[in-house]
Amino acid sequence: MFEICRIVQIRNAIGYNVFERVFLNGIPDLVGTEWSGNLDYSIWQWGDGEKIKKLKESIRRKLETIQGLNCAFCGMTLRVTSEEQIEHIAPKGGSRYPEYMFYPNNLVLACGLCNGFQKKERREFSNTIGQRGDFYESHYFNIVHPKLDNPRDHYELGRDEDEITITHLSLKGQKSIAMLELDQEPHTTERGKMLMRHFYQVSPEYREIYNRIAEENGF
Repeated sequence: MFEICRIVQIRNAIGYNVFERVFLNGIPDLVGTEWSGNLDYSIWQWGDGEKIKKLKESIRRKLETIQGLNCAFCGMTLRVTSEEQIEHIAPKGGSRYPEYMFYPNNLVLACGLCNGFQKKERREFSNTIGQRGDFYESHYFNIVHPKLDNPRDHYELGRDEDEITITHLSLKGQKSIAMLELDQEPHTTERGKMLMRHFYQVSPEYREIYNRIAEENGF
């Protein structure tokens, strides 16, 4: 079920080329607004913003190569609800964790449902790190981290007719489901679509059923 829903641990992280590393090494201490190009230092300038724009485009392409077109949190096919968004797992804004703004393991692609502004405003979403460690990978994250955690340790997926249900196996899993509303619509509907598409691909006998359900539900 995990492979069908694409809720899997992301094993790889992006790498920066030599030009991108030189650019990043030249940035002064990050404060949280640099992602949008909002900098006004007297010693160092973003210039016309083209460099940061190109860097973000490069990050997006690399994440697409690593993840395919699936959300890092829910596995939902990206661009279904909105354009994919580059998500900072440890939030960059509000002077919380700006130091991880360009840190490879902190960057993933997320769908609009998991990375929506409404969820960002919720306290649970902004507090993704529960306890600091000496370095990024040693922090304790309150949620299931797409790269540092194996979803199988925190979620259980089951089948209920044409739906794939999700329940928690850990406190992290519980918080992630509640925060991202993984057990609510439209996540449940999309997982059902994934299940039907899987059956269509692997078993011809399900194609008639899939086509009928698809026609009835408009997908």
